[in-house]
Parts: sequence; C-alpha cells; structure tokens
Amino acid sequence: MNKDNLITVHWIVDGIVGSEQAGYSSTLASNRYRAILPAQGLRALGHDARIVDMSQWDPMAYPADRVPQVVVIGKLLPGPRFETLQTRLFDGIQAARRRGIKVLADINDDHFDHPLLGAYWAALVRAADAIVAGSEAMAEIVRRHGGSKVFVVGDPVAAPYAKPRAYRRETGLRHWLMRVLSTMGFPPPPLRLIWYGNPTNWPSLIEWMPQLVRFAQDQPWVLTVVSRAGAGIEQFVHGFNSAGNAAARMEFREWSEAVQWEAVEEADLVLLPSNLDKQKNTVKTANRLVDALQSGRFVIAAPVPAYQPLSEYAWLGLDPVAGIRWALDNPEKVLDKIQRGQEYVQAHHSLDAITRRWVDVLGRLPVNEHSNTYRLGLKSTAPSATMLKTEQTDQPVYIDKPSACVNHDPVHTGQSVCDNYLVWYYNTQVWKRTFYHGIRTLKLPTDMWNYQEIIFERGIAYVIETGTRHGGSALFFADTLEALGGDGFVISIDVDTQSRKVQSHPRIRFLQGDSGSVEMVEQVKALLPPNRKPVFLILDSDHSMAHVLRELEVWVPFLNRGDYLVVEDTNVNGHPVRPDHGPGPWEAIHAYLAAHVGVLAHDFERERKFGVTSAPYGYYYKL
Repeated sequence: MNKDNLITVHWIVDGIVGSEQAGYSSTLASNRYRAILPAQGLRALGHDARIVDMSQWDPMAYPADRVPQVVVIGKLLPGPRFETLQTRLFDGIQAARRRGIKVLADINDDHFDHPLLGAYWAALVRAADAIVAGSEAMAEIVRRHGGSKVFVVGDPVAAPYAKPRAYRRETGLRHWLMRVLSTMGFPPPPLRLIWYGNPTNWPSLIEWMPQLVRFAQDQPWVLTVVSRAGAGIEQFVHGFNSAGNAAARMEFREWSEAVQWEAVEEADLVLLPSNLDKQKNTVKTANRLVDALQSGRFVIAAPVPAYQPLSEYAWLGLDPVAGIRWALDNPEKVLDKIQRGQEYVQAHHSLDAITRRWVDVLGRLPVNEHSNTYRLGLKSTAPSATMLKTEQTDQPVYIDKPSACVNHDPVHTGQSVCDNYLVWYYNTQVWKRTFYHGIRTLKLPTDMWNYQEIIFERGIAYVIETGTRHGGSALFFADTLEALGGDGFVISIDVDTQSRKVQSHPRIRFLQGDSGSVEMVEQVKALLPPNRKPVFLILDSDHSMAHVLRELEVWVPFLNRGDYLVVEDTNVNGHPVRPDHGPGPWEAIHAYLAAHVGVLAHDFERERKFGVTSAPYGYYYKL
C-alpha cells in the first residue's frame, strides 16, 4: 500500500489493559468491539492504529513527526476518576485541535439522560469534529443532541467459528425409552440454554424467567449465565436452584472471553432478551447476536432494532417460549438459518468488513472545525479542490457536505471520486438523457439496478412511486414485476400528467393528486388487497424538505414491517450536487428519523453496493 495513503489513528480509551506487543483486553464490550478489534484490523491493513490510555493522553507530547491524523475518543467510565478524566479529556481535545488532529467521538450507549454522564455526553458531541455511532438508532439520538456529522459503524464479530448445531428431540424407540425412564425417575437430558452479557442487561432475563420456568414442565432445561461476578447474579442463581425445581436449573460462570466461547459451544440455544421500553436498550449494537451465529448456535432474541437485518437468521420476538418451541420443532430450518446467518456475518460483520467501514469514516472527517468538507487530507488521484468546474458549465459546484460516495474508500480509490462522478453526471445533464425502452428516466442507473435486486430479493409485489414525470421508471418497475411473476403492479402518483409518455400498462395504476396527502394514501390502500404482500415505496416528487416530510409522515405509517423505502435525490443541497437547492430530501429524512426513532432501519449495505447513489442515506426498511 502507498505510504502516503496510510492513516495514523489513536484510540483514547478507559478500562483497557495490555500492550501492542502482548495484546490488549478489556471486560467492557465497547472497548473490545470498538477499539481493540478495529485497531487490530487497521494495523493488518498497514495503518498506524494505537491504543492510548485516557489518563496518559497528552496531545502536546506527540513528537512533530508522530502526530496522529485522527484520535477516536472511547467510552469514559463512571467512577472516582470521572471528573478528573473528563477535564483532562476536554483539555486534550482542545490541544489536539491546535495540533491539527481530527477528533472523532465513538458513542454507542444512550447516556444523555444520565445524571452524571449526560452533561459530559452532550459536551462531547459538541466538541468532536464528528461522531461514530454503533447503530442507526444511536445515531438518531446523537443527531437530536446536536451531532450534525454522524456515521454508523457496527461491531465486528469476535467469536470463533463453529459448525451450526441444532437441538434434536429423540424420536421413535429412543423417545419411547426416554419416556419410560422418566417415569422411573430418570429425566431426559435437559435442553441447554445460555445467556451472556453485562450485569446491566440482567433484569431483561429476569423478566423472561416466569415463562421459561413454566416451559420446563414440558422440556427440562439448564440455563448457563455468563457475566461479571459481584453484581448479585450468583446469589440469584443460588436462590433459584434452592427452590428445588429439578426441571429448571441455572449455573453461573464468571465472564471471560474464553469462558463465554466455551459455554456457547456447550449450549443448544442462546437467549438475548431486552426491555425495549427503555430507550437505552433500543440503541444497542448487534454484537451478541452476531457472535452467537458465528458460534453456530440459534438465537432467541428480543426485536432490538439493530437485530432486524439479521431477522432471517434468528427468532425475534417477546415470547421466548414460542421461539424455543419453534426451534425444537424445526431443527433443519434452524441449521439453514444459522448457516445463512454465518454467511451474512462474514459479509457484513467480519473484521475486514468493519475495518474498511472505519477506513471510510476516518477518510471523511471535516478539514477543520469551520468546514463540513469530508476530507482527511490523504494523497488522492481525484481533484482535491472543494470547488469543481466541468467542461460543460462554468458554474462551480462545491463539494462541502456529507458524501454521496457511500462506498467511499480514500485509501484505495482516492478522495471524492464518487462525488466528482456524481457532479459530472449531474452537471453534464446526462441524467436528463437517460432512457428506458425509449422513455426518459431521470434516475441513476446504479440505483435502478439496485431497485430490481431489492424487488427480487425481498419478493416485492407492489411498487409505489411518488413522481411519475415521463413514466420511464414506472415502466421499468412494471417490467421487473412481470419478470418476477405474480399479480403485483405499480402505483405511480403525480400532480401533473402532461409529461407522461406511458399512457397505459396492465401492471401500472396511474393516480393524479398530492402525494403528501392522507387522501392519496387512502386511494392507494383501496387498490391493494387487505393482506397485501411486500411494498417498495419510492419518494421522488417535489424535493422540498417540507413536502418530503409530509410524504414521510403519511406514508411510513402505511408501511408494514419489512416494506422497503427509498427517499430519492437526497444528493441535492450540496450532498454533493445543487448546493443552491435549499433544504430538501436529505434534511427531511434526517428530521423524520430524529422524531421517529426505531421506526426505520437504514440499509447502508444495500445503499453502498455500487459505490455511488442519488439517494445517500435514502435506503430504509420498516421495522
């Protein structure tokens, strides 16, 4: 790798022990998943990534030739050192700024309402050049507290790979023999369950215990609990076992990574409850579910928003017994889900995948505290100026806001390659000379290709688009649904029909009217069957912020869980085209998400697939 393209980044952390030579460790999951592992991944790619103890950090002590380009501020732990470290940290951030170091704060827990941590959390959001959050739900909360530059980076998988395994009940003669032995006082082998996590998550498991105890009458079980000692969990386990219920037993093991992996290997099913009435639980990352799948075990989990992309590979719900019964009744399906889940984990949560996401984020930090330009300053093969002129126009286009280059990698592709392409595509007006079957279609071809993949992968039956214009995209969607088969059709809405070149089609229903009105939503409902199949909604009409917000407010409640949404043309208003546009779809979707946390999930992986899109931060599915 070109030396000029290497990133120097220091993680400023609390609660990590060890050294680069001997290795680092921490009892805190956020330190392991969001500092130790990413730093390890960056070093494997040749970058200079180091772990620095927060209590020892002094930016003014860096030698002139060893000043990092970026520092990542990790979690500051409550305790007797909190006030001292807080003061030291903010002094360090100011010093880092004076030395030209970019400051990225990693926030993956919601402590904004905490009596001790809340003020610190809010001040850190204001002090940092940008924020990285562990989940989209966490990112939305950060934005509500003033974070204008927020990226989402998930957690890498940490568990060792294990072959998928499913619990199988005895059948035939062996089942008969087990029943006979049971009547003689020899119970069948118990189902082995496991829960692991921080003691702060323990109350969620307590809420599941009454259902699990009743279930033990049908299926004996042993529940292994792996957590930190000294939090009262051992006493609970002892008291539970003292009650004398032979069919429901618990065992406690003090946490270490090795103990956790060993206990999961012995288990049949993993339990991951969560009290979603508490907002802090809705922002959690997916690391526990990801690790369980990597370990080859099926998971029964609460429907945490970050788990939704993995819903096809686990059982998500609030009734653990229903999930356990399904798993016991369907061992072959369980094996298939685990295997496909492991493939998903490798594609989206491997250390390599998460490391490259960190590289992406580190390469898009603002130049200075007065600029929104996302540029680290690495050598680039792309134009380095923030003002670009094309051969076709003398009008300058400023690339001064978050990038449409959703797969941006400054190390391998150069800075703003995707932005520059999109600006070229827009300013040369190629987008006005793009046709589908002879009908003008005002969309980016990579987005169109993404859309047909979404339709086939998700089994979309109905496409609803606001903004018909010439009708090229409606025809494209109709042909795609025809290829998919079934009775699905397109509903295309516009206030004007004068530009439309497609007058009729057996799979298109054209509607005229205000796409942001409740009345239009009711018209669409009347065209669809009561138990309809999945819908793909595309908002591409009036691009003012006010109108797109109106559309989101009336259409998102109409969507069912799993339905897909794309908010198009979030690239205007300087994202990176049309900086003169004024607030538009980008600002509308961020405002909507800030006001409706946990309703939509950002499908970043799908959005970033082809590197460039006219809908950056515009791909979502309903939770």
